[in-house]
Amino acid sequence: MVNIKKQRNNRRGKLEIFFDILTAIHDEHVDNGVVRPTRVHHRLKLSYDRMLPYLDELKKLHMISKSALSITEKGSRFLADYNKIRDLQAKIEKSYLSL
Repeated sequence: MVNIKKQRNNRRGKLEIFFDILTAIHDEHVDNGVVRPTRVHHRLKLSYDRMLPYLDELKKLHMISKSALSITEKGSRFLADYNKIRDLQAKIEKSYLSL
């Protein structure tokens, strides 16, 4: 059987990076009450310089507020929808790719 995960490029796509950033912001807020960009980039395992353009794009898309680095309602909906996609993908993998 072919392992699809090994064939896939290990690089994260834009949606996955958006999800990871929003999740890091959410988790940082829950854990510490205050979200700092430095802590977010450590959680992402992405350099600070590479993270900044993604933060700018998320702000333009109205998914985050950069003034207090928080997730907007639209960002929360994205997180919920992306989690649904990941759950569905896991079910499909279990159903079709399990031995």
